[in-house]
Amino acid sequence: MREYRYSIEARWRVESVSPEELGQRFLAVLDATSGAAPEAGEWQLGKPPYLGEYLTIGEANSALSAWVEENVSAVEGTPDPEDGYQLMALRMTVPTSKILSLIGIIGGRLGDTIRFEVGSAISASDLETVTYNLFRTTLLALVRHLPPVWAEATLFVRELPSPSLSKNTASNSLSRYSRPWLGYICAPLAKGLVLPVGVPCERTTDGGLLMVAAEERLDPFNPDHMRRSQAIAATMVAQVGNPPRPGYWPIDEEWPPTPEALARRGPPST
Repeated sequence: MREYRYSIEARWRVESVSPEELGQRFLAVLDATSGAAPEAGEWQLGKPPYLGEYLTIGEANSALSAWVEENVSAVEGTPDPEDGYQLMALRMTVPTSKILSLIGIIGGRLGDTIRFEVGSAISASDLETVTYNLFRTTLLALVRHLPPVWAEATLFVRELPSPSLSKNTASNSLSRYSRPWLGYICAPLAKGLVLPVGVPCERTTDGGLLMVAAEERLDPFNPDHMRRSQAIAATMVAQVGNPPRPGYWPIDEEWPPTPEALARRGPPST
């Protein structure tokens, strides 16, 4: 039996934001996700040392800045405030394939990732929980509250690394973007973009671009889904880069960086 895993990854754009506001933004995303989830459930918020203890949303809200500052990201086991904060939320349920998780390392100098998943680390995504509305709502909430450089909802099939499982769709490897369901590009990177043919596209409230492979759960055996998915992948490669652009690299700078740009700006400060 094939195991499908559906997730969203967004690359945080480095901003100067207080711990209080980071907490507010993170919980705003959770609120939007909860409203779109097929089943209700209580979120458990991570609490160091992450060995079973957790906070409720109400408890975190009563001391929001303190909760965020308690979750300092660690580098090689040592807390490093410059690396930002590791904020984690889980909506636990049975079976584990229905678990929802939102994990972000945000607010640091590198602008790291924010990830949303259905299912646990040892189970596939429950296909009834994975809906277009849930993933679209969560991705757009991330765009609104934790503005990324780029974001995508994707399907991973462990047993089948090829992007297309349909006999009627040409299969090709586009590295990082193998099976996108939804693709988002921020406004500066989408400027002047020629929209991919046959792919439903819309402008987001921030002026960015949202591309949609299917307005239902992405099916790797559906040739129409896969044609649009591969067109989104090609657009992401062209506009965001391959490997994808990190949050710390200036939007107005070419990516991957030229030797001259690296010499001028150097690596991110440590």
